[in-house]
Amino acid sequence: MKYLFLLCLLLVACTADEAPTKPVPPPKEFEMDVYDNGFHPDKLILRQGDRVRITFTSNEGPHNVTQQEFGMRVELKDGETSTGTFTVLAPGNYTIDCVDGCVGKVSARIVVNT
Repeated sequence: MKYLFLLCLLLVACTADEAPTKPVPPPKEFEMDVYDNGFHPDKLILRQGDRVRITFTSNEGPHNVTQQEFGMRVELKDGETSTGTFTVLAPGNYTIDCVDGCVGKVSARIVVNT
């Protein structure tokens, strides 16, 4: 019985030294309007590691919006609002593309700094 008590005491002592987990910061929030000929705003400046939440609003018909490298896809009906989320993995220049419903190649830019 004495050994069981010592074992329990040892286990408690070993787990007490664990570092507390770091809280996850909330995502950076953006709003972006989608038109047949573009996005507004048409540029976001982010930092590597940012968690991002973009609320898209379709102002001219249905649109499909993607950010390929970070795996975001949002489908919008005319007048609808929908949210896309992703985490920025690496610095560089990226695009948010309208792949369906826009006139020609329509993109917004994402600039990611370290």
